[in-house]
Amino acid sequence: MTWGDPATNAGQSSYVFVDNEVPIESIVPEDLFQIGEFTHNNFPIFPPSLDSADLQISLVIDIFDDSDVKIGENLSVSSVFRFDHLETPNSADPCEAGGEQPCPDLVSFSLTSTPDTITIDDVVFGLTIAGFSTIPVNLPESFTEEFLTLENQANTAVLLASFSSDIPREVPTPGALPLLAIGAAAFGLALRRRRS
Repeated sequence: MTWGDPATNAGQSSYVFVDNEVPIESIVPEDLFQIGEFTHNNFPIFPPSLDSADLQISLVIDIFDDSDVKIGENLSVSSVFRFDHLETPNSADPCEAGGEQPCPDLVSFSLTSTPDTITIDDVVFGLTIAGFSTIPVNLPESFTEEFLTLENQANTAVLLASFSSDIPREVPTPGALPLLAIGAAAFGLALRRRRS
């Protein structure tokens, strides 16, 4: 997705999302997993600018119990997330989103609709985004809901998600939590432009 009138030969600014192409296996509910890489190509532009964009994530999953017996197959879940975009004046002092000149832009996200859910043993699970990670995702506190993107470069972060649950009637023991295997994924972006 691209936007803006280019102010340099670098071209328009853009969002690029690349999903994981291979199936993701052995995901335990509440654990984080990578759904893909998000890149903001942040180049100088003239208005109109981007205000927000929607990302629809649709997953097809298989569910296995703690004995590796398949108890659910080809179940679809999807969620729509909004990425809010703060396009900052490059020469502002101080920079609106923080950082130094040329001022970085700020990307943040929020859930925009009720996610599809699946129920396993009276526990309801839905897909949620946990955050962006620009450092190794196996480190504690490595993800955030906001992502500062530097001017004149490609800024990439891993997008992390989880299947989170409500409070079940009976709390399962950790060994009884089901494993989820994501067999396919489909992603789409929809653009919303800031009014000028």
